Amino acid sequence: MYEHDRADIESGIREHLTVFQRLADRATDYLRRHSYEKAAVYAQLAAHYAWCNHTGLFVSPQIENILLSIGHDLTSLTSNGKPRNITSQSPKGILHVLTQAHSIGGHTRLVTRWIEQDPDQAHSIALTRQGCRSLPKGIDDVVSKARGRIYTLDESPGGLVARAKRLRQIARSFDQIVLHIHPHDVVPIIAFADKCAPVILMNHADHVFWLGTSVSDVVAHIREGSLSLSQERRGIQPERCSLLPLPLEPKPNSLTRGEAKKLLGFDETEIVLLSIGSAYKYHSSNGVSFVDALMPVLLRHENATLLVIGPDNSAKWAHGDQMTGGRIKAFGIQEDPALFYQAADIYLDSFPLGSLTALLDGGIHGAPLVRYHIFSEAASLLRGDDVALTGKLMAFTDLSQYQEEISRLVEDKELRLERGESVRTRMSEVHLSPGWNRFLEKLYLQAANVSPVGTPEPVKENGLSELDIALAWVHMSTGFSQGVDATIREHSRLLPFSPRVRVWANMCKERHSLLPFYLLPESVGTQFERKIWG
Repeated sequence: MYEHDRADIESGIREHLTVFQRLADRATDYLRRHSYEKAAVYAQLAAHYAWCNHTGLFVSPQIENILLSIGHDLTSLTSNGKPRNITSQSPKGILHVLTQAHSIGGHTRLVTRWIEQDPDQAHSIALTRQGCRSLPKGIDDVVSKARGRIYTLDESPGGLVARAKRLRQIARSFDQIVLHIHPHDVVPIIAFADKCAPVILMNHADHVFWLGTSVSDVVAHIREGSLSLSQERRGIQPERCSLLPLPLEPKPNSLTRGEAKKLLGFDETEIVLLSIGSAYKYHSSNGVSFVDALMPVLLRHENATLLVIGPDNSAKWAHGDQMTGGRIKAFGIQEDPALFYQAADIYLDSFPLGSLTALLDGGIHGAPLVRYHIFSEAASLLRGDDVALTGKLMAFTDLSQYQEEISRLVEDKELRLERGESVRTRMSEVHLSPGWNRFLEKLYLQAANVSPVGTPEPVKENGLSELDIALAWVHMSTGFSQGVDATIREHSRLLPFSPRVRVWANMCKERHSLLPFYLLPESVGTQFERKIWG
C-alpha cells in the first residue's frame, strides 16, 4: 500500500520522536529556570511538530506537566478564582475556546452550529491566537443572539502566558468551558491548570497528537472509533470519554436541486458529482489519484460532471477537465459551499483522506454517499466514521466496485433519491435537534459530575501500530509534514528576541526580503498589522 518502504516510515517516526524530545527537553530546561514564557513557547513548538510529524505519540505527559507547572506556579494566574461548583443542573453559561476561527474548516462551523442548536444556554467564544484574520461572516450575530460575546486574547500586549492569564480571568464568569483548540495550543492548558469550572475538550482532531488531557474533565468524541485510541494511547479513563456527533445545519436546502444547478451554470439533467476537502486530502495514493478514479465514470457517462471544492484548478485537475471535455471542475476554497451541496446528485468522500464534516453535510442535503478507501480496519480512523453512517455509506476498497456503484447511481434516478432520502433521515435523527441535544445534555451532566482530572501519567507504548504507520505515511505523502525549521518559523514572533532575530535573518536569506516588523513580538506585530490592514 505504502509508496514509502515500511522500514523508511518507521525510521522517519523515530527521527521525528528525537526532534520532538529535543524541543520538549528545551521547554523543561526553561521551566527549571522559571523562564515561563520561553517554556510555554518551546512546549508549543514541540506539540506543533508532533502534530505535523507523527512521532508514535498521541499525547505527551511531559509537555502537559510543564504547562501545569507554569499554571500552578504563577500565583497571579490562579489567585482569586472561584471554587469549582459541581452541580447536576445544566450550566448557565458556556465558554468555547478556539485557537483561531476560520471561514473555512469544520471546527469553526462545529462551534457556531453548537451554539445555534443549544439556545437555552448563553454562549461566548475566546480566541487565543486569531492574529489579523477576519472573523468568519455571521459569527458575531450567532454569539450575540446567544447572549454572549467574543474575546480575542491576542489583542492585548503579552505572550502565551499573558493570554492564559486573561483566559483564566474570563472563564470565571462561566459554568463550563469547551476547548475546540488546535492540537498544539498551550494557552488553555496553562490557564486551566487550576480550574474554576469543568472543562470539556472537543476531540475534533482525533487521529493526531494533541494537548489537553491534563485539564479535560471529559473528552467529547465526534465518532465512536476514536474512543479506544483515547483510552489506550492517551490514557483517558472511560468515565471521562463521551460521544458528541457533529451538529449539522438544520433545513439546509433553500433551493431545489435543479434551481441550484442552474445557478451554477448547469442543465437540470446534468448529474452532479460533488466532493469537498482540503487539497492535501486528494493526494495520489499508489499512483491512483481522485481524478484517475473518476475518469472512467465520467468518460462512460457524458451527462455527469465532477465538482470539487478545496483543490484549485491546476495540474491533474486541469488535465482531467480537458480529457472529459470540461466536466471536471476544481473550484478551490469556497467560504460558503451551500449552493454546491444543493446541486449535488451524488456526494463522493475525498481520498486517500476522508473529510467527515463535508461528508455529513453532503448527507444532510439528501445526496447518497460513496467512499473509496485504502486503509485497513486497524487504521480506520483515517477513513472517518460516524454513528449515523452505519448502513448508509457505500464504502469500497476495490476501485472497480467503487466506480461501478457511482455508475449505478448516475443511471438510476430512483436509486439516488431513495438512498439520499434515507441518509438525510438518519442524519437528522442524530445530528439535529432534538436527537443531537440528547447527546449534548448527557455531556454537560457528565462534565459537571465527574471527579477532577488528575496529574497525567506516562502512557504505556507497545510499539508502532498499523495506525502509526498509516498516519506517518499520510503526513509524508501529502506534504502535511513540515520540518522543525518550518515549525520554528511559524512561531518565530513568539520566540525570545535573540532567537527571533536569528530566525528572521535566515528567512531573509531564503526569501531575499522580509519586512522588519517580523522582528516584532507577535502581540506587537499583530497590533501593527491590524492598524495597516484594518
